[in-house]
Amino acid sequence: MNSNILQLLILLLAVIVGSTLGIFNLGIESEFILDIAIISLLFSVFLQIPIHSFSSFKSILKYKKYISIAWILNFIIIPTLAFLLALIFFEKNSALFLGVLIYLIAPCTDWVLGFTKKSGGDEVANSLLLPLNLLSQILLLPIYLYLFTGVESLPQIEIMIETLLLWILLPFTLAQIVKIIQSTFFKTNNYIETYSQLLMDISLVVLIIQIFSLNIDTLLYHISAVALVLGVVLIFFIIVYYIVKIISNIWSLSSPLEKSLTMTTAARNAPLMFAISLILFPEMVLIHSVIIIGMLLEFPHLIFLTHILSQK
Repeated sequence: MNSNILQLLILLLAVIVGSTLGIFNLGIESEFILDIAIISLLFSVFLQIPIHSFSSFKSILKYKKYISIAWILNFIIIPTLAFLLALIFFEKNSALFLGVLIYLIAPCTDWVLGFTKKSGGDEVANSLLLPLNLLSQILLLPIYLYLFTGVESLPQIEIMIETLLLWILLPFTLAQIVKIIQSTFFKTNNYIETYSQLLMDISLVVLIIQIFSLNIDTLLYHISAVALVLGVVLIFFIIVYYIVKIISNIWSLSSPLEKSLTMTTAARNAPLMFAISLILFPEMVLIHSVIIIGMLLEFPHLIFLTHILSQK
């Protein structure tokens, strides 16, 4: 079975198990479990990012046009589109509004490389993007939230930045230590690729089961919003796909670079945003649920895109 389909089935199963436990009041409320799972999830995300990819200055120069176009799309055009869609379909500053916004504004920093390779895109081009995407989304997230929502519904920006630094710096540092040990004592990176993905899947499963088992009543009450969220995310994916085609034609991007641009703009950083939403908005379960819903739609979308692009 395709690994991406298997990952999707695992996430669906986690939703079913969590919901079942919640219906029978068998959920276990534990801040310790949540904290460990969040740190593990962040650690696994950072472990998969090739920070060394910016070490080749020649590579950066070779792809400078692509990197510039991708950054503008991912951090100016797409966040603006995400805000407009959230504003059209949801009440401003509601949990659904924030959930859709947080999910859509962050480009992927992990599984996008696998989809890029399978679609026939330029894997080197997107590997150069990953460290920049990671740094940009972490630094810009507080700015986006204040710019698009205002200050009344959010933590103080100083507290937000301090919280992000506290939670992100530890797993990021641990990930880099592990990668240094890996490169020093082992000749292959297969260990990191294999176990970081496994750790991410386990962490996501634990968090999803926790969210659904403890909040199933709230989620069932808002079940009608699920279809609307799915619709908005689907509209977003369609619009972004055609924006990429237009920009690729305007800038005469090669076929591999167009495929790479399609993937980096289609893949969202759901695991990282899921963890951050749990940190910044621990009581707003609808935000967490929206990101999970987006993730469940994103996998079939990326699999479909990969199939279509690989035929070209």
